[in-house]
Amino acid sequence: MYVVKVSDFMQMSGPPEPHHVLREKGLLHEWRAGMFVIFISHQWLGAKAPDPMGTQMAVLRDAMKGLTTGNLKVEADLTSMDVHKALHPSTYEQSANGYIFLDWFAIPQITARAAGVNEER
Repeated sequence: MYVVKVSDFMQMSGPPEPHHVLREKGLLHEWRAGMFVIFISHQWLGAKAPDPMGTQMAVLRDAMKGLTTGNLKVEADLTSMDVHKALHPSTYEQSANGYIFLDWFAIPQITARAAGVNEER
């Protein structure tokens, strides 16, 4: 599994770049045990790209900014949360220093591949 640093994601703009482009730029990191990873689930807005105009990524960056600064209060998942408590302050720090898993980044996509890769198919 490949992930992108939250700090690198926050520097991006516009439509998300695909796996092979981020790999060439050195922005992908192979997951290792112990990494704090935020799994992002999203709806694709295009047939060949998940967010052709970058609108979802802009909203995600705004949400991540709120999360990493502690200005956005969120609660832990239902299976591990105390109903009356928000996330521990250190979780916001972990988020700022963590990684993002987004399928478009993490997995090579058939609709966006490097030149010469599976072109015969």
